[in-house]
Amino acid sequence: MKRKRRSKNPVSTCSFCGQNTAGLVSKNHTFGKGNNMLVFESIPTFVCSNCDSVYITAAVSRAMDEVLAAPEQYTERRAVSVAKLAA
Repeated sequence: MKRKRRSKNPVSTCSFCGQNTAGLVSKNHTFGKGNNMLVFESIPTFVCSNCDSVYITAAVSRAMDEVLAAPEQYTERRAVSVAKLAA
């Protein structure tokens, strides 16, 4: 059986440090807490391997703002397990 070849994420110039070390990945982002928590799944996110910055584009931010303004229109309810680590 042949192994699938993984394509590497394209690398971009980091908006913070200016190096060509920012890769595009899918990440989950969480806003709020408790009963007001909202989880965005698979958000295209830039992660810089040089300065460790994590950021999204303005277009993605605007789309997330639209969801946050009317979450009942764009979301579904799911049960989520939450763990709290002792300090």
